[in-house]
Order: sequence, then C-alpha cells, then structure tokens
Amino acid sequence: MSTVVLENVAWETYQRLLFEVGEQARLTYDRGCLEIEMSPLLKHEAPKRLLESLVEFFCEEHELAFLSLGSTTFSREEKLQGAEPDSGFILGARAEISEDYTESDPTTMQPDLVIEVDITSPSVGKDGLYHTLEVQEIWRWRGAKLQILSRTEAGFVALPSSKVLEGAEAIRLTELVLQGQKTTQIAWRKQVRAWARGEES
Repeated sequence: MSTVVLENVAWETYQRLLFEVGEQARLTYDRGCLEIEMSPLLKHEAPKRLLESLVEFFCEEHELAFLSLGSTTFSREEKLQGAEPDSGFILGARAEISEDYTESDPTTMQPDLVIEVDITSPSVGKDGLYHTLEVQEIWRWRGAKLQILSRTEAGFVALPSSKVLEGAEAIRLTELVLQGQKTTQIAWRKQVRAWARGEES
C-alpha cells in the first residue's frame, strides 16, 4: 500500500479531497499534515476482515449490540483532525441508538473500537487523533501480532485483553487471525464461534 504525506494542507483542501477521492484512498489529517494511503493490498485486507469477523461473532454470541462503521471518516474541525480507520465499531447501547445512522452526521459518531492494520509504519501517528475522537480502544495488527490499546486520560496503553469486549485476549485473537489465513472459512468460523461461546477444549 503506497503512502504519500503532504505538509501545510488546509482543512478545506482535506475536506474537498475526502469528497473527490471517495474509496480510492484513505486520508488522515492532523493539523496541516495529510497522509494519503492508496488502495490496500490483500496482505492488508485479509487480517482486517478476519478481525472484523472476530468482533462480529463475539458480539453476536454475547448478545452485545454493535454497529459496523467500516472505514467511515471521523473528524473534528475544531481540532483540525480527521482519520479513516481500517474499520470501526460502535458497541452496546450506543449501537442501538445509532442504528438509524443514515440520518446522522458520521463525523460526530465516534467509534468505541477501531481496527488498524499496519503493513508499513504509518507516517501520521493516529493514536493522538483517536484519543481526541474519544475512541475507547484500538486493535492494531502489526508484524503478525495483535496489540490491544485502551484509552486513558493521558493516552493509550497496551493491555493483554479487551475492555470493550470482555474476555477477548490479544494472544488468542492473534492465534485466530493466523489460523484464519491458512484454513477454510467454514472451519474457521466454527472455531471462532466455539471460542466466542467459551466452548473451546
């Protein structure tokens, strides 16, 4: 996935590019610094889709309401910051309230959980942006390993397990993603559902 970074970009230019490029690229904006990531490769999309499935299966088995936001753009004009995560989710009661999201401004619907797959090191650090946007947790896939980052007042800290999906441990999630890349989808989904129910032997 090729990346271009531009400096001294006006907020208005960033907003215009969001409209013009559509799904051809992902844009991250932080107070004048604009990062443009072109269409992702399979090695980026594969772990992202597996992680999305893990979140969805876990929520279904635990009867936790969720709303998948995909790579929707989230921004705060007053902070001059905006980002498009690889994937985002609203969880719990807010997901039920937000179901009619077509009537809402997506820039005001911050996700509780975002997924980021870093194939190359990002040029614009997104943690600060996600902290500003009040994201509660980041799942970052890097180097064939999942890191769970939980929001605190000072920033994000790494934890061994998720706070927003209680019982989901980083080590087991990593194993499931790696297994999902080398087995059939049907077999993998059965295994994931057993994990989500706590029925693994």
